[in-house]
Amino acid sequence: MNPTNLARFLLAQLHLDSLVGMRSPKAIRTALGKLATGNNAYDIAYKDAIERIEGQVKHQYELAKQVLSWITCAKRPLYISELQHALAVEVGEAELDEENLPQIEDMISVCAGLVTIDEESNIIRLVHYTTQEYFERTWISWFPHAQIEITTICVTYLSFNTFKSSYCRTDSEFEERLQSNKLYDYAAHNWGHHAREASTSCQGVIEFLEKQGHVEASSQALIALKEWSGHTEYSQEIPKQMTGLHLAAYLGVDDVVRDLLGSNSPDPKDSHGRTPLWWAASNGYEAVVKLLLEIDKVDINIKDKDGKTPLLRAVENRHKAVVKLLLNSAHVDINAKSKDGETPLLSAASRGHETIVKLLLDSGQVDINVKDIDSQTPLLRAASNGYEAIVKLLLNSNQVDIDAKDKSGQTPLSRAALRGHEAVVKLLLTIGIVNVDTKDKKGPDAAIMGCLGRVRG
Repeated sequence: MNPTNLARFLLAQLHLDSLVGMRSPKAIRTALGKLATGNNAYDIAYKDAIERIEGQVKHQYELAKQVLSWITCAKRPLYISELQHALAVEVGEAELDEENLPQIEDMISVCAGLVTIDEESNIIRLVHYTTQEYFERTWISWFPHAQIEITTICVTYLSFNTFKSSYCRTDSEFEERLQSNKLYDYAAHNWGHHAREASTSCQGVIEFLEKQGHVEASSQALIALKEWSGHTEYSQEIPKQMTGLHLAAYLGVDDVVRDLLGSNSPDPKDSHGRTPLWWAASNGYEAVVKLLLEIDKVDINIKDKDGKTPLLRAVENRHKAVVKLLLNSAHVDINAKSKDGETPLLSAASRGHETIVKLLLDSGQVDINVKDIDSQTPLLRAASNGYEAIVKLLLNSNQVDIDAKDKSGQTPLSRAALRGHEAVVKLLLTIGIVNVDTKDKKGPDAAIMGCLGRVRG
């Protein structure tokens, strides 16, 4: 069925559902005469469906409200088992009572046709994209405390006794924990996002973050990524000794970070050498970075096990606002190198982050001709990748070494020509002082000569 026909069918179904319970032909005719048409027909039909939900007995209405609020506010689609576990959580309890799991049929039936289950994926969702759009626009009026309630349920779940033993020691143990605790993955990844949107303190958050074992269990689900690991023991690659402050900074919950700073060291290191500032900068949480920078004891140039600083991580992930904050600090080392010789300018130039390159150049402190372990400069990297705007910025500095060679003997010009970036080649040639000798350690390259010939021609 095409989308247009599906939408029409849905509207017709909603109209039919609104007639359920009519006790006479006259009542049905009257109701039919009031059915909405036109652009606002869906909104009116959804509003009518919500009013029918509210007319149910209390426990049915409460279940429907929970189902709809979770589906609407969730940060990703939810599996039916995840939502069942979420709805079974009892705040204040230390374990999940399996007898409290709602029945799938009840979860669907109380929602007046607004919810369905995808049989292939087993994901529970709203019945149509117009339904999702409607609730995204109006959810505050229907369930105004949803973000607070979801945050509380997530941290309650993560505080269960089953997680107090800290992180799992093997992949199989970790995967068994994920399988047995259906909400574990979602809660670990998203409680902080819900907490930020709640804009107020949520019950149980600080208590959860002060339980070291539970924090480490949560951080394992948050950081371990099987699909990105090329070998076994992926669940053991995570940093250990993550604290509650690390976790709050990682997820950008600035009001929680502020509360924790009153009774915790502001600069703890996890087993990978990463601090709360490192994590906040890496993930782009400006408010947390600003808060931590106001503390004298925080090391702005801390390096992790790979030698990467908060500034380098912010540059790598294109977090412009955080880069600005860090550059405004008098103590930042703008030229700090990682173990593989990477600097913020090298990273920004090679990734095409034009705005960040400009920020770094405007600082007046950056080494424009810095070289990595392969002797590649920012200009060579930008030219090699065809980033014309960045090449212009670097050339306009009047300090760049235009002919600096890497370990293979390549220059910015030969690299750009070899890869066919004719606009960059032309730009470099217009400088007038570039060395057009394209011989490297392997001798002249026909592709380079051909590109130079086309540009000159």
